[in-house]
Amino acid sequence: MIPLTIVLAALAVIYVVGCFLVELEFFGWATLVLIATVIGVQSLHVFDILSYVAANALTSALYAVGYVAVGVVWSFVKWFSFLMKYRDKFRELKQKFLNLNKFPLNSTSPDDRDIPYAIRAAFEKYLNIHLPANVNVGQSNQQNEQYVTAVEKGKLWIAFLDECKTPNNQTIPATLTDAFEVFLREQHSYGEYAALRYGKKPVATENKAKITAWMAFWPCSALSTLLNDPIRRLFKFLFKLFQNLFQRMSDWVFSEDPELK
Repeated sequence: MIPLTIVLAALAVIYVVGCFLVELEFFGWATLVLIATVIGVQSLHVFDILSYVAANALTSALYAVGYVAVGVVWSFVKWFSFLMKYRDKFRELKQKFLNLNKFPLNSTSPDDRDIPYAIRAAFEKYLNIHLPANVNVGQSNQQNEQYVTAVEKGKLWIAFLDECKTPNNQTIPATLTDAFEVFLREQHSYGEYAALRYGKKPVATENKAKITAWMAFWPCSALSTLLNDPIRRLFKFLFKLFQNLFQRMSDWVFSEDPELK
């Protein structure tokens, strides 16, 4: 007879391993560990599972139904948590893109310095659509033609910037959607954020393995999520709380190094 303390310690270790496997989405290994645990418990006579089920068929069926019911409820909770993390990741990338491509709203010319490449490329497309193909200035006066073209270009630049304004400065302007798609593909988001590379939101059918595994292994999934997500969110909140202080420290340390932007 194996001492109870050793049995409980072994089951605790197996449970922790199962939590890690489920959190890392090694669902195949988690299934093997579960099967091996059941076989070990039965063969080592730790608990006679088969005899208990045979003697308590109704109770065992109720336990099974209850387990599945809790698993279904938990899958919705976990799916919602997954969607929130996905949304936060997308908004983080979107904000990064907007920071890299700030529109010079006070600019009067597309030839101004420090205009990001994505904005220049978007304006070139805008010109191809709106700039007249032929400017009626006479073929004999090339300077006048260039001047009128520059004036027209300046007007279109102002119109372009006006169209790019967004109500809260947190929306990708329509003129930069192509550039944003390229930006997302260059972020190398894999794993649970892989769909972000193609500008796609999570689709339930494409996450069938995740959702069913959350149902099946809800005791492991629930513990790992409750230990992981709140702690991670806490430290993200603390970082945002002190973000400006961290940045002021950086600005102060490099205040005498103007070469660094």
